[in-house]
Amino acid sequence: MGVILAISAAFALGTGDFFGGVAAQRAPVWTVVLWSNLAGAVVALAGAIVLSDGTSSTDLAWGAAAGLCGGVATVCLYRGLAVGAMSVVAPLSAAVGAALPVVAGLLTDGRPPALVLLGLAVGLLAIPLVSASTTPATSARWSLVLAVAAGLGLGGFLVLLSRTDGTHSFWPLVAARAASIPLMAFMAHRRGAGLLLASAARRPALLAGGLDMASNVLFVVAAWQSDLATVGLLTSLYPVSTVLLAHLVLGERVRPVQRVGMMLALTSVVLVALN
Repeated sequence: MGVILAISAAFALGTGDFFGGVAAQRAPVWTVVLWSNLAGAVVALAGAIVLSDGTSSTDLAWGAAAGLCGGVATVCLYRGLAVGAMSVVAPLSAAVGAALPVVAGLLTDGRPPALVLLGLAVGLLAIPLVSASTTPATSARWSLVLAVAAGLGLGGFLVLLSRTDGTHSFWPLVAARAASIPLMAFMAHRRGAGLLLASAARRPALLAGGLDMASNVLFVVAAWQSDLATVGLLTSLYPVSTVLLAHLVLGERVRPVQRVGMMLALTSVVLVALN
């Protein structure tokens, strides 16, 4: 069940990223991120009210820390994409973001079976291949620093969320959004993007936020069911759905290296599931 939930989380996250990218083409990115965070907060609040009995102050603190970590990661990611090559920044941040939960899981949960380790290794290799773009790569030092920082933030977000399992509550996700929304609002104001979103970008931005939060919910439940290394790796395979949607909806060409990455991602899922 944990494997199925983690794969579902990856699909939701990748799909949300696709809609977020569409929204960002129609409006300032900081405003898009703010609105997507607001939509995610609504989803988290509804889930917490319906599905959770309560929570502890410790879990709320973990959730808030995760939200701040994710907010900083978003700042670093989009700044890195602005100053560097996306073909370098996006794959590197995804790979680092995947590696951190795997390492944390190995440290806290112990060494998994050999088949799972092989699946994790194949999955880590798949992420940069699936995320590869047609843009020539550059090696701008600052963009690489930002990409690593974004990956550490994204991975840290997943690791911190995985710690909020004491009461099996979704209230920490509410705390995460409560912590990140002010940061996004501040950045939108600071960058001169404004707080109001253009009508053409509202639907994809809200879909992005809802799917992102759905992914967070699925990840948390998956972390309750399985070990963090496996769940973190499978969730980080989200670029597969992003690339597929870009190909099917926008007509973007899927490169041979991306096809190889998708096959490796599928192989990783199979190896982990066979355990």
